[in-house]
Amino acid sequence: MVSNRVSTSRKREDARVQAVIRRDVRSNGAFVYAVKTTGIFCRPSCPARPNPENIVFFDNAVSAQTGGYRACKRCRPEVPLAHAAAHGTRAVLERALRKMKSGNYHREGETLFAEKLGIGGRQLRRIFEAQLGISPKRYADELRLQSAFKRVLHSDQPFTEISEACDFGSIRRFNSAFKSRFQTSPTRARAQAKNPRKVSK
Repeated sequence: MVSNRVSTSRKREDARVQAVIRRDVRSNGAFVYAVKTTGIFCRPSCPARPNPENIVFFDNAVSAQTGGYRACKRCRPEVPLAHAAAHGTRAVLERALRKMKSGNYHREGETLFAEKLGIGGRQLRRIFEAQLGISPKRYADELRLQSAFKRVLHSDQPFTEISEACDFGSIRRFNSAFKSRFQTSPTRARAQAKNPRKVSK
């Protein structure tokens, strides 16, 4: 009997460790974890990367606080999920917009990008559609193109470097996206910006 209980407890703890490593959004609300070396407790989906050896688990935020740990300021584990969903939408959107300006969306992909915000990809899309009337991808694509456009017009940076810096993946994809959005090629846009009278319409 005792052996079975120990085995079950270990399996549950192992599952929780894996949930933290995966930053599993689905495990939010099921438990919280605290990091002994920092004195902070978090949701399973928190972007933090703790050493599993330093983790201790609690069934809820109250237990973690009673144990002497303070709440993480990034994932707000002390806020009930329903309350966070109702009142934290704008805060999540603002964090997402800041991260997108750094190019994180295209480098990480939508799923990981959303998980680092403590939500799922579907929820991220709902927030953007409701607040901005546009998908996260379209918004991130526009930011990327506007950044590339400024570099093309106001610098001598090679287009291959611009493509890489703006996370287009390839010069071909960069050229195609640029032409589609601005109805001109990067080469022509730069030439016209430098010598507007020499480039015919």
